Amino acid sequence: MERESRRSGEPSSPALEPGQTAGCELTLDRSALTNMLKRLGIPILVINEELTVVGEINCEQMGWSQVIGQPLLDLLSPMLVKNGQFRSSLGAVLSGEEVETDVVLVSASSEPRSYRVRMAPIASNGMFLGMISFFDTSKQAKLEEELNYLRDYSENVIKHIPSGLIVTDNDGKIILANPAAQEMLAAKEDLEGKNAEEVFGPDLGRALVQGREHFRSGRLEPGEVTIKRMDGAEIVLGFRAAQLFDAHHRVVGMILVFKDVTELKSLRTRLAQADKMAALGTLASGIAHEFNNLIGAMMGYAQLAKATGKLENYKKCVQVVFESCRRAQEIVHNLLSFARRRKSTPEEMQLE
Repeated sequence: MERESRRSGEPSSPALEPGQTAGCELTLDRSALTNMLKRLGIPILVINEELTVVGEINCEQMGWSQVIGQPLLDLLSPMLVKNGQFRSSLGAVLSGEEVETDVVLVSASSEPRSYRVRMAPIASNGMFLGMISFFDTSKQAKLEEELNYLRDYSENVIKHIPSGLIVTDNDGKIILANPAAQEMLAAKEDLEGKNAEEVFGPDLGRALVQGREHFRSGRLEPGEVTIKRMDGAEIVLGFRAAQLFDAHHRVVGMILVFKDVTELKSLRTRLAQADKMAALGTLASGIAHEFNNLIGAMMGYAQLAKATGKLENYKKCVQVVFESCRRAQEIVHNLLSFARRRKSTPEEMQLE
């Protein structure tokens, strides 16, 4: 016996054509709709064409009580700080348009709060009704204000730091350059968009691009590089670079901080030369003193030998002169060894 596909007494469903799906229709009564809107937590006013409040949902959040029957403008006007296009928007709603505007409301017991107000006409049994919903945007506005402050503050710091600051992407393309960098490099055009190798030369530019090979712990060892400015003048830059990471710790570029140290390097060179000359002067003074003592001894004993006629005194004078000459030879030998920084090797020579 063939098995029945439905229970006895149940209404049969119409057969569906291939590719056809069964549809469903959800009908909400007024109570269910009101309950749904309450759960959303959005304050809503319903007004008639005389702009009188005839319905409300969640208005206790706005600090309102017993708003039914009150004129809308009497309710809102004392609280409106910034109404923008609010009044003209009401006129547009009465004409059947949907409108959105921003307002700032304040009450005696609260600080000003920003709201995004949406107004739309609705039909009810041939009567005009308007629905006004209030979306609190104060937190969003405060976050935007803080974000704008931090952005302006950061831009101001970058703009006024005396060192050059350049940020590049992973391809070495400059995406940010502060005014100090523009001035140091004598760049008449904006550096943003140029290649780092084009601006700083192949060595430093290549190091910025090939960061993973040249960087240690995310930083390039500080150093100096000689480059040609945009006007052709050569300068020495003292620099330090670091890798730039995103929120996921991925390398997205490089940060380069640099300063013109041309004058500083020249000063260091002159200072080192002055130190050398001072050391040389001290050395020369000591040598002169030593030789003066030796020459004085030789001259004294030579005069003594000349004045005496005794052979014993003559031999003694010659011995002192010989010792002084040997001492002078030793001083010269030590000076030559110090200057050459190598050991002297005695060699045999043929004397004619």
